[in-house]
Amino acid sequence: MQPTQPKPVVLRKSRVGLVGIYLFGALAVIILIAAGTWFLRTGQVTMGLILLATALIAFIAAAVQAYVYLSTKIIITKTELTVVSWGSLFNERVDSMSWYHAQDVQYSKQGILSMLFDIGTLRVESSATMRTLVISYIGEPEKWRNYMDQLSSSATTPVTEQ
Repeated sequence: MQPTQPKPVVLRKSRVGLVGIYLFGALAVIILIAAGTWFLRTGQVTMGLILLATALIAFIAAAVQAYVYLSTKIIITKTELTVVSWGSLFNERVDSMSWYHAQDVQYSKQGILSMLFDIGTLRVESSATMRTLVISYIGEPEKWRNYMDQLSSSATTPVTEQ
C-alpha cells in the first residue's frame, strides 16, 4: 500500500478586499439610480432611462469584478506551488513552481488596513527561471510564508516546472 499524499492546501484572496469592490460598486449604483430617477421626475425620460441602464451595468460590473477577485487561488502541495489568477473574466493565468526551485519566500504588509486585518503579499522567487510568483491580499501572510519556507527547504527532488 502506497503512502497517501497530503491533501493540497488551497488559499484564496482575503474577503476583506471585497469591501472596496462592494463599496465602490454600491456608491456608483446609488448615484446613478438617484440621478436617473431625478431625470425621470423632471420629464427627461431618455436621460433617466440611460442612467438607470448604466446603474444596472455598474451593478453587473461590480459582481463580475468580485467573481474575478475570488477566482484567484493558490494551490500548495508537497512538491509545488501553483497560482491560478484571473486578470479579467476571460483571462486566466496559471503559474507553477517546484519547491525544489523556490529560492526565497517573503511576505509584506503595507498600510494600516493590512496590519488591522492581517492581509499581505507573498513573493516566491525561483532559482531555476529567475521569476517571482506574487500573491496579493492573502490572509495571515506570515503563517503561509513560514509554511512555504518549510516546504521549500525540505524539497529534495527537482520537479519539472511548467
